[in-house]
Amino acid sequence: ASAADGKPVLIEPRTRNIMGAIVKLREIDGLYLYTIRLVDPEVIKARQIVKSNTAEYRGLEDNRRTSQVAFALPYLSLTLIIILSAIWTGIAVADRLVRPIRQLIGAADEVATGNLDVAVPVRPSDGDVASLGDTFNKMLMELKSQRNEILSAKDLIDERRRFSEAVLAGVTAGVIGVDPYGIVTIVNRSAETMLAISATAALGQNLSAVLPHVGRVFEIGRKSGRPVYREQVTFYRAGTERTFNVQITIEAGDNGSEDKSYVVTVDDITDLVQAQRSSAWADTIIRQVEDIGRMVDEFSAFARMPKPEMKAIDLRDSLREASFLVEVSRADITFERIFGNEPLKGTFDSRLMAQAFGNVIKNAAEAIDGLDAE
Repeated sequence: ASAADGKPVLIEPRTRNIMGAIVKLREIDGLYLYTIRLVDPEVIKARQIVKSNTAEYRGLEDNRRTSQVAFALPYLSLTLIIILSAIWTGIAVADRLVRPIRQLIGAADEVATGNLDVAVPVRPSDGDVASLGDTFNKMLMELKSQRNEILSAKDLIDERRRFSEAVLAGVTAGVIGVDPYGIVTIVNRSAETMLAISATAALGQNLSAVLPHVGRVFEIGRKSGRPVYREQVTFYRAGTERTFNVQITIEAGDNGSEDKSYVVTVDDITDLVQAQRSSAWADTIIRQVEDIGRMVDEFSAFARMPKPEMKAIDLRDSLREASFLVEVSRADITFERIFGNEPLKGTFDSRLMAQAFGNVIKNAAEAIDGLDAE
């Protein structure tokens, strides 16, 4: 069919080394030209090899995608396996590295909530993280020990506080606790009743603001530096003038601390002072009666002056007795007695000295009246 179209047709050699060609003649209808020639067998063999290789190549070309997929699939699978293995290995290694830190964070969170009964597992293979975990466990043990000591100390302090409160509640004297800054920290029931104050209102306030007279004694005692300082004060409470004995006791700070606390003890000695005055007045009257009796006896015996009875006495007693007599009769004058701490010993007649002192004090009182009249 191809030769009829005017195109040459090649006749390939098959079993022999003859190669031919046929072509239709253009000038003569229905006539074809057929030619043959001998070909070197090696050429034919080489041609067949080329043809076979070409066919094989075309077959491979047609099956290229299938082959590529067939070859790529194992490589892809192997690559995927390697990648997954690397990821798993990385996760395992990271987990091994991070696990101790995560455990440490978890333990720290437990400690933050107040739970000290935790511990971080320590493996020597963790290296520096293991050292950190061991240090953390030691820190927890120290914290737990210190917390137990603090709780024990707190229980002991609470027990002592309850005991102190029970003791203070049964003490008849007023007891006021004061800190180094003069702030009231404790007031017992006796102090509330005796001084007509409220513990709730007094706590946290300055002592001088709550009780000015007691606060003045407190300031003097604090500045004196003495362990114990006492002084008597008189002021009105509940509409009545009362006399109180105020004692300031210094409590040293704990562990050599310079901060000191103070205990102010207040005793109402009004009744005692009145009893002492009554007793002193009675004793004075008795002595005066005895003196008058002796004077009468001596006047009756030739009207002689009484003989002095010399004996060792403290002049402060005679002066105190003489001033007391004048003070009782002159309530409009305030008497201040400053006798000092050293006794004034000597050999005197106590009766005559009391009379002499009494005359001097009486003259001084009358001189004051003269000044007021002018």
